[in-house]
Amino acid sequence: MGSHFRGMSKHEWINAIPRLRTHLDYSIQSILKFSYDALCGEDKDLFLHIACLLNKKRIENVEEYLAHKLLDTKQRFHVLAEKSLISIEEGWIKMHNLLEQLGREIVRYDELGSIREPGKRQFLVDGRDICEVLTDGTGSRSVIGIHFNSFELSGELNIGERAFEGMLNLKFLRIKCDQSDKLCLPQGLNNLSRKLRLLEWDHFPVTCLPSKFCTEYLVELNLQHNKLEKMWEGNMVRNIMVMCLSPAPKPQEDEFVPFKEPKGAT
Repeated sequence: MGSHFRGMSKHEWINAIPRLRTHLDYSIQSILKFSYDALCGEDKDLFLHIACLLNKKRIENVEEYLAHKLLDTKQRFHVLAEKSLISIEEGWIKMHNLLEQLGREIVRYDELGSIREPGKRQFLVDGRDICEVLTDGTGSRSVIGIHFNSFELSGELNIGERAFEGMLNLKFLRIKCDQSDKLCLPQGLNNLSRKLRLLEWDHFPVTCLPSKFCTEYLVELNLQHNKLEKMWEGNMVRNIMVMCLSPAPKPQEDEFVPFKEPKGAT
C-alpha cells in the first residue's frame, strides 16, 4: 500500500482508501499474489478455504472441518500467520479483506472454464453466480462450498427443490440472510449433500430439515433466527461440535394501555 500511495497527496490518500477496502488495485494484488504463489499446494488450499468460506471462524472448528482433507493443519495455520496472510486472535481466524478478495479472485479466474460456468467452481461466493446456479440447478460435483450474503439481492430468490441435487461433494453451506422472506424454498430443502460439515443459515425459512438430512460428518449446525418446528427424522450422529438453533423472534403485539380520564374532565 505504501508503494501504491507514493507520490499522492494526503487528499488523494483519503479518497483512495474507501475504494481499497472493497476493490483490489492491480499493483497491490500482484504483490499479495506473490506471497500466495510461494505457498505449497496444501497451504494454498487452506488459504482459499479461509478466503472463500471460513474467515472469522474459530480455529478448532476449522481444524475439524478440514480434518478429512488436510494433514497437520496447526502447522499450516502457522505458515499462513508467519507470512501475514492470516492472524489468529484469541482462537479466531482473521484474514484482511484485501487478502479475502485476492482468494476469491483466484478462485474466479484461475479455475479453467469456471468463469463462464460457475457451477464448475470449487467455491461459490459471488451473489450473481450463486443465484444463477441455484435457480438453474447447474451445480456440479466440483462445488465444495457456498458462501452467500442475501444483502446482495435486490428482490427475493426462489430456490428450486433440485437446486442442490448435483452438488454431491458440497461440504460447506453458509447463507447470511437479513430476513426470512428473501430466500424462499417453496418445495422445501432437499438433496443436500451427505458430506456436509458446516451448515450455517441465518433466518432459516422452513419448519423442518429434510427427512434424509445426514449428520454423519456435520461439525457445525448454525440456524439462528429459524422457523423450525422439529429437526429431522431418525437419530442424530454425535459428531456435532457447535449447534445454534435460536428461533426467530416473535412480532411484539401492541401493549394495551387502559384509558385514564384526565383530571378535571367533564
